[in-house]
Amino acid sequence: MVRLDETHDTTPWPPPGALLVRVPVEPASRLLRLPRVPEGHTVTVTVNLTDPNALPAATLAHLGYRIVDRFANVRSLNEPCADLLVMPETRADGDWLTELTMMAERVFALDLGPVRKVFAEELAVHRLAPVS
Repeated sequence: MVRLDETHDTTPWPPPGALLVRVPVEPASRLLRLPRVPEGHTVTVTVNLTDPNALPAATLAHLGYRIVDRFANVRSLNEPCADLLVMPETRADGDWLTELTMMAERVFALDLGPVRKVFAEELAVHRLAPVS
């Protein structure tokens, strides 16, 4: 696992205003109800499912979501979930964000230091995932 401090980049990442939105994913078909990401944007996603083959990855990609890891959420093994990293420019679409957060179990403001520390490893997965 690569740590964020090993990237040698001093730019704050994710940028101020980013959110980590946690959505329950059992059954996996629940992910099909995610709202389409606003045009020109992509939202990266880590997923923890008991059956990774049930993940509708192609449909999610069509909706603008990019799966970067299927088991990054090891702290949540008893609660299958998807964590969506929402960047500030995507968050600016208020209607989309409202629709997304209505599905959410939790929303974490990544501007807060303690939250950033708790999710440091997972955020590294989002940051370092190859662009597809």
